[in-house]
Amino acid sequence: MSSHSSSRSPTPSKASKNSSLMSDSSDAFRYDILEPNNILLADGIMERERWSDLAFSLGLPAREGQRSNAATQKLAQRMKKRKVYSANQTSDYIRPFIESLVATCPKLSQQDRCAYYHDAVPTADALKNTIHRLPTPKPALSIGYHRAAFSLSHDELQNGIIAGPSGDPCDLNHVSQPVPDHFWPFFTVEVSEHSMTAARQASAISAATCNNALDLLAGAAADDQKDWNSSSFMFDRKFAKSFSLSVYGKVASLSVHGPEGLAQHVSQQIASYRLDDEKDVASLADRVHGIMVWAQYSRLGEITATLDQLNRKVFGNLAGFTLGGSPVDDFDPACLKTLKLQPLRRPERMKAALRAGLPSWFSRS
Repeated sequence: MSSHSSSRSPTPSKASKNSSLMSDSSDAFRYDILEPNNILLADGIMERERWSDLAFSLGLPAREGQRSNAATQKLAQRMKKRKVYSANQTSDYIRPFIESLVATCPKLSQQDRCAYYHDAVPTADALKNTIHRLPTPKPALSIGYHRAAFSLSHDELQNGIIAGPSGDPCDLNHVSQPVPDHFWPFFTVEVSEHSMTAARQASAISAATCNNALDLLAGAAADDQKDWNSSSFMFDRKFAKSFSLSVYGKVASLSVHGPEGLAQHVSQQIASYRLDDEKDVASLADRVHGIMVWAQYSRLGEITATLDQLNRKVFGNLAGFTLGGSPVDDFDPACLKTLKLQPLRRPERMKAALRAGLPSWFSRS
């Protein structure tokens, strides 16, 4: 396969330089853009033992089965007939196949050809406001969660302004929903007309954005004293993993993305599949279905647990009143009655707690 770099469009102010890099060489984009932003593409397919260990740690089935249905058969038949590899047409063929797998998990949401916000795109501090920033992802397909997957209190928490890892203000609404009403995506499909390398590079950026969003959520929920940028903190969160399907021609590569060793974002290929081979498509369907089940039960559970932690930080640990310089628990009705005070309303409490986590210059604005 020929080499070419990612087809994703960067932010307008960086478009010309990044486009030049991408048109010249996939290696230039990999080494000049991806790796400086802590995104590494592992070469080759993961060893079976390594995948088994990872699958076991996540609660995924390590073995690959066959999941054949009308959608898998139709995809294979369509791809067999294809001679022209239009990215849009390929996306249209894959969409119902993915939809049939998403439909088995009612809390999941699928969005097509959606442009993410840039808020959660990881950027190395040294590369801020430079031509080397990552482009904003726009995957062909994105799988996340419906709003109905969250309680009303969790829904409310996933909005507002928080402090990012460098103390900069960060819009949690854009982070939690890179596409409106499409929460915390974990699986993306990227299709390239140029090369598998280009598709994998685009997938790596999309997946890093999904994982970085969870980094930001965990940071917002962490204790103020905790260094949530440390490697030990990152290793605690196995749910900060995502998956992608990179497609070029009639071949699809399934990858897993997440921290590995000291690297923050690593893209590793799990397996490769022929989309014009019905058995290969059935094997892919079985593996992707396992990922969907993991996302609905395990990953979503970790996210809601983190939201509970954020809820306690915002509403349980917030000192709404002080008496003689000592904080008073404004959740204690007896104490409030004695002091003849009224508790802050929930929106006011949330605003005050989120503001407390912001840099002082922003809090005064």
